[in-house]
Amino acid sequence: MPNNRRRHVRRLQQNQQRNRRVALLQRDKTQANNESIKFKNPSLGEGPIKEMDITPKGFGLPKKLWRQLLKYRNKTVDKCASDEMFSRMPFYNTYMQLHPLAGDFQYTFNSWGFRADYNYEDLNVDGEKAKIILAIGDSFTMNVGGPLEHSWPSQLQERVNLPVLNGGVDGLGPDSYHLIVDKMRKYFDVQHTFCLLNLHGGATADQLADANCTEQKIHILKSYEWPHGSEIAFIPPWCWDMDMQKILFKHFPDAHAYMRDYDFKYKDVPYDLFTFLIMPKYREMATSNWPSLDAIYHELAMHNHLDNILSDVDRYFFLKLIEPLCKSYFYRNRDYRHMSQMSNQMVSDYFFDKIKSDSAIIKK
Repeated sequence: MPNNRRRHVRRLQQNQQRNRRVALLQRDKTQANNESIKFKNPSLGEGPIKEMDITPKGFGLPKKLWRQLLKYRNKTVDKCASDEMFSRMPFYNTYMQLHPLAGDFQYTFNSWGFRADYNYEDLNVDGEKAKIILAIGDSFTMNVGGPLEHSWPSQLQERVNLPVLNGGVDGLGPDSYHLIVDKMRKYFDVQHTFCLLNLHGGATADQLADANCTEQKIHILKSYEWPHGSEIAFIPPWCWDMDMQKILFKHFPDAHAYMRDYDFKYKDVPYDLFTFLIMPKYREMATSNWPSLDAIYHELAMHNHLDNILSDVDRYFFLKLIEPLCKSYFYRNRDYRHMSQMSNQMVSDYFFDKIKSDSAIIKK
């Protein structure tokens, strides 16, 4: 009986806390449309260096994310948390096994649990705060599913003189971005802050949230005061359905301004991945008069079109179905969710354009 009473009290407390959070979000929701990003006084980065406190209270992150950083501190592993999650999903698991990058890289984490091959605290010398560029985001910034050198912070590093710190945390969401920014600004002299944001941190690969939740998280994001010199973008278009994109673009018209079209060649799509991606569409459209999918691949690989083996109508509708799927091979990385080296380069180019006029930090 006492155990039942304790469970009942605990359940009531949890319900009360949840109701308070929902009421607060509902109250704030209507304010989001009229808000803009706020910026802090740039002098906040000044002052003496403080020792990094990576306890849950000191670091400020929710315990779930803090435990993740703690778990990987000073380690090199073959898989991270998201890899484990995707490996349990049949489509993503098969795609990862067929991808050329499968098993060709590892994840190295530094003393603070961030993905880097050096310890960030080593940048501060003789009690002086190092000038840095801060890259903030979730698994897309951490570059889950790809090598560290393919990440957009690493590619940006190749073009600037200042250290670019990868502050990507797998699962980081709009309620936690500012915690990383504030912590890093106390420890370093942050010259620029670049953020690749996600409104649905912690969601599964199949996403998404409903419209109300999206509006609420946008309000959370807008409620923070971001440092001067901050620039933001959002994770790529394939992570949002059309309704979510409409809400996103209403508040942030340039959310995906970094994306560029790519004129790909079908021959560059590996045969195994082509058949895996296209077979469902082929079965959906093909008749007994159609050539085999193998013949279609070889025709596309040789000529980059199907003019010789399909009728005009069949060719038009079939290519309309398969072109986005084939193009996804170039935009997405091994796990089919996160960004490829090419897409990361687009993000890097976008943020580089924001600072390229500052000759003091650009490599000659």
